[in-house]
Amino acid sequence: MTDVVAAAEAAVRGYPGSTKVVALLMEKNPSSLASEILEAGAAKLGLRDAVKISQVTGSKAILNAFAEALGCTVIAMNHQLSGADPMYLLSQLGASFARVLEIEAAAASKARPNYNDLQELEKRWLAHVAIGQEIVTYLRAAHDHGKPDCMKAPRL
Repeated sequence: MTDVVAAAEAAVRGYPGSTKVVALLMEKNPSSLASEILEAGAAKLGLRDAVKISQVTGSKAILNAFAEALGCTVIAMNHQLSGADPMYLLSQLGASFARVLEIEAAAASKARPNYNDLQELEKRWLAHVAIGQEIVTYLRAAHDHGKPDCMKAPRL
């Protein structure tokens, strides 16, 4: 868990004005925040403060550290689905994904892919996964709208 705290420290120290400004924006005592990110004495960084640090600084470092500790990947979502037809977006996603795979498969069959090719493929792949996740999130919210918590679809 030290990597998460180190990520929090880096996010705070990298923000203009450092600990004092971040603490004030979090409505927290600057010395308390400093103790938490330095793990001084019994001070511990809590989840709520980790989220606030991420929100204030705009840094994804803490989130990435959590994900790495759990063997996961963080995928940023664009939140562009408001008012869009999710089925149309899903069909567009499928068509786009098929084109990416077709282009990459053709390139890979001709020659051994280099590092840049792999980086570009991974970037495109994650963009498609992010769009797919947005669609699932949107559809889940539409499905669950107005239902009591006990009747909502389980989250995976």
